[in-house]
Amino acid sequence: YNFSANIPVDSDLAEAEQITIRAIDTFGNESKYTVENVYVDIGNPTIEILDDVSNMFLKEDDNLKVKLKATDDESGVASVKARFNRSESYNDDIKVEPTSEEFEFEISSDKIKGETVYLQVEDNCGNTFETSFQFRRDSESPTVKITSHSDGDTVNGKSTLSGTTTETQGLATVDLYVNGILIKPVDLELEHTFIGNAGFNWSCEIDTTKIYNGTETKDFPIKVVATDNAGNESEAQKITLKIDQKSDRPEITVRDIGLYEEKQYLGQKTISFDVEDDDGPIEKFEISEDN
Repeated sequence: YNFSANIPVDSDLAEAEQITIRAIDTFGNESKYTVENVYVDIGNPTIEILDDVSNMFLKEDDNLKVKLKATDDESGVASVKARFNRSESYNDDIKVEPTSEEFEFEISSDKIKGETVYLQVEDNCGNTFETSFQFRRDSESPTVKITSHSDGDTVNGKSTLSGTTTETQGLATVDLYVNGILIKPVDLELEHTFIGNAGFNWSCEIDTTKIYNGTETKDFPIKVVATDNAGNESEAQKITLKIDQKSDRPEITVRDIGLYEEKQYLGQKTISFDVEDDDGPIEKFEISEDN
């Protein structure tokens, strides 16, 4: 003869208890079974997503990594499982058994079947709690183009480079390289503005005197790399700019000087000169005999 029963116990047990089950048959035979240190856990565990997943993008072959916090005040957290289809059951195929409250849950790219992740935390008594979040997979690289300046242009002083990208998911950075060196933020102010399905306009101002401040004209290759929120990147067609600081400086021409035996002579006690500058009037003149 077999008999099964469910016997209610105090659900408010706060301390370890002893539960004894006694069975007596029709002939007065009895048996006891004692369970020591019994607690009742009918509360659900909790799970919290610690990462900001509101703007999470993954490349096609990226693993999904998310930082979580799972807690249970009674029996403790047993496992956290994930699935991508709500109609499917959770299984051990995507599962982690955390050893601390905060941990990173990593799902390999081959197991990612959608862009919504359902997470289930289970405690050691079988109580469960579920949450979910969404992300985006982006397999396409942005395209980037330099619209100003053009290849071969001459620049000096402070100059603005601008262009466009066709990235519609989200542009992370546009990096400018001059002569193979990334221009640091102290030298580069970058702005990019979303313009809908056309992508982004971007522009940046560079101080060419910090790149080259010599007296001769010098060529510098320009490279622009755009990176989207998923980490896909692409490079614009390179251009070369000529930096000529002399063209931005006042041009001084001295008159009435004669050359004799490699010496220059003035025919009077005054020196005559002309100054030309395309930026407007000259603010100050200075003359020195000893530099």
